[in-house]
Amino acid sequence: MDRADWHSSDPRGAFDSAYSSNSSLREKIIEHLFVGELLRTLWRKGARRVELLRAEVDAGGYDLVLECNGIIRHIPLKSSYRGAKTSRGQHQRRAAAKGEGVRDLDHV
Repeated sequence: MDRADWHSSDPRGAFDSAYSSNSSLREKIIEHLFVGELLRTLWRKGARRVELLRAEVDAGGYDLVLECNGIIRHIPLKSSYRGAKTSRGQHQRRAAAKGEGVRDLDHV
């Protein structure tokens, strides 16, 4: 490979390509980390009646459904990186249509 191949006119091109080629793996890792931290936080707050469901497809604008002490939340997940060209807000609008907002865990 020629040294010129390492330096294209779009220096972010290779960076973007590396992220997009592993995006599904990265999103699953982030999802698992989020779920683990969420469940750990709820456990520490004494929440024992917790149910977590994963959406099979993203048609509803959410990835997770959480029920805790009778409160149901549809949770959209979006991963990105600084400098990425992402469409912000689309997931939030569809999840907001469910009539639920983000709620502080102190109310659990």
